[in-house]
Amino acid sequence: MDENVSGVTFAHAIRIRMKGLRNRHIFILDVVSLSVLPTIALVLRLDGFKSLGYYGPELLKYTICALFARVIIYRMFGLYNRYWRYASVDDMVQIVAGVATSSVFVILSFWG
Repeated sequence: MDENVSGVTFAHAIRIRMKGLRNRHIFILDVVSLSVLPTIALVLRLDGFKSLGYYGPELLKYTICALFARVIIYRMFGLYNRYWRYASVDDMVQIVAGVATSSVFVILSFWG
């Protein structure tokens, strides 16, 4: 049962919505995901929410630092200035370089 009443499949409706995405939407999705994912990762690592309070202050510091560092570095690498519908190998190299640079920066910021 892949069709709704109008005869448009769910997958087709998603494709139509995806065509309307702009770089500002990708930026907002990055901010939201980079804000939420550290908490989700820690909850999964701790097997629940019980010990989350103990790590709360450090988690908040990490989340804020990583969020700003990654968004700024992604912006510096031009990841929010491209038209991603037609991405090339050069674009992939730019993405990998941006993510690697931001990861090294965040790791070095919290080392020791």
